[in-house]
Amino acid sequence: MNKIFSCIIILFLSSNIKAQQFTAVIENKEKTTTLFDYGQPLNTTESNFKNLFENFPLFVSNSGEDLKLISYKYITAIKNEKQIKLYVKKNTEVYDCDGGIMSVLASNDIENNRIKLEFPYENQTNKKIDKFFLKETHDNMEKMTKNINPGDEVYVVKFIANGIKYDFYIFVNPKTKIVLKEGNFLGFSIPLYYADFYSKRKTD
Repeated sequence: MNKIFSCIIILFLSSNIKAQQFTAVIENKEKTTTLFDYGQPLNTTESNFKNLFENFPLFVSNSGEDLKLISYKYITAIKNEKQIKLYVKKNTEVYDCDGGIMSVLASNDIENNRIKLEFPYENQTNKKIDKFFLKETHDNMEKMTKNINPGDEVYVVKFIANGIKYDFYIFVNPKTKIVLKEGNFLGFSIPLYYADFYSKRKTD
């Protein structure tokens, strides 16, 4: 049976590190965006992935160290329910950390307020953890499956985490050009001010 790896978004706060799974609720009503939405207008389904590959190294602090996006590719348009289940099942090795940013600090603390995506090494897993991940993966597969419709486009994103290569299948509505966020570990919300700050830093 394939090992199932978890994904945890870690928020760095000042001198200590606090890890938590974020919720989609933004306490201070800050506007949010995502790795797919921020950047060029979504005129095509592919625009999501151009934004993703542009934003990932800017917004994710450990990009290029133990986690690196390699490539993306259009696969097909979904034809039926059988095909939906086929592509969702291919994502079982990547445990979804679906959520968003909850804690939003003052803008002058932004450099101590970083996003990190962390995949445990294989030797960090055990039977108890595997059982938990199996349940979470089942729930997330079901959630993703319910939100995919015939006609949705399938892309695969290839990435490396801790030296292990993964393929992650992402679904896009061809009419709205919006990526499915449910079950998508890259679909978490980001405060807009955070995205603006690190995007501007690139051009400075």
